[in-house]
Amino acid sequence: MLEKLKNGNGEEETKTVIYFEKAKKGLILNRTNWDKIAELTGEDDSDNWPGSRVEVFPATTEMRGKTVDCIRVRAPAQQELPKPKPAPAPTPASEMDDEIPF
Repeated sequence: MLEKLKNGNGEEETKTVIYFEKAKKGLILNRTNWDKIAELTGEDDSDNWPGSRVEVFPATTEMRGKTVDCIRVRAPAQQELPKPKPAPAPTPASEMDDEIPF
């Protein structure tokens, strides 16, 4: 989503902001995070990103000769496990097979 935000000089700039389910704040996307999400989703068009899963994590980066804190994105640490298939119900014939070897 494009939003007008104020930069450090008090001037308005248009930035891309993404929002996550159950999160109160959005993440302003820089080139690094945009490219990573595009790589993870296989989609360059951000309109196709909803429903995709990414993990955000704290990191540091170099900016203007200083190391600063930042937020980065990556593939989720643990993918959702597939739901186990229910065991097939026993058939009546297999329940009645009481053959006893003598």
